[in-house]
Amino acid sequence: MFASNFLSIKALKRAALYTLCFPFYLAHRARGVHVGFVELSNLLRYVPSARVSDGYVTFKYKSKLVKLMYGYLTPMVASIFGNHEYDNLNVKNMHVVDIGASLGDTAILFRMNGARSVEGYELNRRNYELAIRNISENNLSNIDIHYCGVSNTKIMPSELVLGAIMSESDYSNVSDADFKTLDDILNKFSADEVVLKVDVDGYEYQIFESVSVKNLKKCKEIFIEYHFGVKNLGVTLSNAGFSVQIKTVNYINADYHPEGFKNMEIGYIYAVKNDKL
Repeated sequence: MFASNFLSIKALKRAALYTLCFPFYLAHRARGVHVGFVELSNLLRYVPSARVSDGYVTFKYKSKLVKLMYGYLTPMVASIFGNHEYDNLNVKNMHVVDIGASLGDTAILFRMNGARSVEGYELNRRNYELAIRNISENNLSNIDIHYCGVSNTKIMPSELVLGAIMSESDYSNVSDADFKTLDDILNKFSADEVVLKVDVDGYEYQIFESVSVKNLKKCKEIFIEYHFGVKNLGVTLSNAGFSVQIKTVNYINADYHPEGFKNMEIGYIYAVKNDKL
């Protein structure tokens, strides 16, 4: 009975959302903006102030106007400003290392939340170019985005996991990107001044395979989005002296991925350095 009532309430909320969003959908269509109704409804669910036009999505965040060019992606990239995915990260006055910077959305979010600086690393050239434009468009300082892959060994265009990260047409550009290990990135920082975010659609496991405990301990907090299960990530962080929280959020059968990467188990790891260790 309770479950039935809960589902009914959920269905009513969804119906109400769609009803409220329909005028916005019609207004966007009238302006020649071709965004699907469900996609627009989901966007407005997280970012009620969002408006889409000419390949951009604009919205208010902390009373400031944010403008994101989403290019070949979708306006849903703005949802991180309202879906609370990164709410646990305490970035204020910290140096944020953003591995998997995509089109600069998370870098902008972290800087607007008070990060002292953000260093972003992005392997996909198209995403990197969008990120550079978005940082400039929003006139934010102390953000550097690097066209750079991060792993334990140099990333090559022939690697199968790339099929789970980018389209085949983007493979050839991978060899043009710089390459760093996580140790290379963290070497220059001092203890307890870094917040690390990693969202790389499959390379997260290689990134943490070879990183030194000494450098990991420079991070106060670490956020990882994993895509093929937790594997050794939780153990690696625990052994380095972090309190670890793990949350699996979705299972996906991605038929369009290469063999070995079709069955996805997606979730988050939030790790906080245990100062008592």
